[in-house]
Amino acid sequence: MIQSISAIGQVPELAVQFSNGHCLRSMVMVTGDPEWSVKIPDGRRVYAKGGRLLIGCGGSGLTEEEKAAFAVAECTAARWGAPVAEPKRGYCANCTFFVRLDGEGCLIDYGACIAEAGPFDGRIVKVNSGCPSFNGGVPS
Repeated sequence: MIQSISAIGQVPELAVQFSNGHCLRSMVMVTGDPEWSVKIPDGRRVYAKGGRLLIGCGGSGLTEEEKAAFAVAECTAARWGAPVAEPKRGYCANCTFFVRLDGEGCLIDYGACIAEAGPFDGRIVKVNSGCPSFNGGVPS
């Protein structure tokens, strides 16, 4: 869960503090007014503009090609959903059998399950999915 979001520095960089103690901080390699945005679950975006951190519908800063790629990613994420097998012992994102996917937009919330005896072995799972084969330890 997000505890706080702030803009840090002369060139605004995003700093997100999570309840589990982790922190996400962006890094800008150029001066001026950086163009970035992060889509939050309610559909709005957190973005920097004019040296300020804003939340709203603007600030996408995406090309038409990037917008199309993100739209495909959102449709794919909606189609894949979040599989869960009961009893759920933990979240896939914290499981040693979870291999994160790399991609546009919503696809970064997905990965592949590699739990040989698990119900989702070889299938796409969402970071907040879970199953009885959850392993929070160190991979063997």
